[in-house]
Amino acid sequence: MTRTVLVVAASILAMAASGAAHAAGAPKWGGFWVGGSVGANGVSATETDTVTPPGTVTTFSGGPGWGAAGSVTWGYDFKVAPGLFLGTYSALDITNAEVTLTDPSGPINKLQENWAYNSGARLAALMNAQTLVYVDGGYSRAGFTFKYDTATPGYTNGHVFDGWFAGVGGQEKLTDALSVSLDYRFARYGSQQVGTCVELCPVETQEIQPDVQSVRVGLVVNLGGQ
Repeated sequence: MTRTVLVVAASILAMAASGAAHAAGAPKWGGFWVGGSVGANGVSATETDTVTPPGTVTTFSGGPGWGAAGSVTWGYDFKVAPGLFLGTYSALDITNAEVTLTDPSGPINKLQENWAYNSGARLAALMNAQTLVYVDGGYSRAGFTFKYDTATPGYTNGHVFDGWFAGVGGQEKLTDALSVSLDYRFARYGSQQVGTCVELCPVETQEIQPDVQSVRVGLVVNLGGQ
């Protein structure tokens, strides 16, 4: 998935470079902007269960599990050359995307994403006066709920994961200050222990490593152009 993002990003920047020279006079690009978008998140995860004793390890994966999602974004783009911008931005996501994980013996666990905060940078270029394309990346933090359904009794708990994200997107002008946006983002989070099943002997611990894909369509308002 990471390779796909990089290939798409390289293609978009190559096309943007050829069109940037024709876009120097575009109004209301750059400066402060805010946006809102809706779409879907897809959660994938790898679970590693360790039984001690005797130290048996079982690893299995699931997903993506898709769910509705919405985002609020804000940022600032600096004009670094005619038709080329370098900016910083942040995004707050709310979602209910959930993945189901089934190990080889049959137990089913679930991991649901609840929210994510992303903060990073983006490189944007004008294809023409009306069309902006960009690549972005940075830091991501997300809140998940782990549901161990097959324990006796089962349990549910929340965890916060840290990781990184990378994405691509574009905006098309509707008016001087308003544009419609479309973007894709991939986030990978570090692995951490999410639970311990102790009702039976031996003890079993569960460790999760999640990935999240995001697809959004929205509106962006430029508050000041350069």
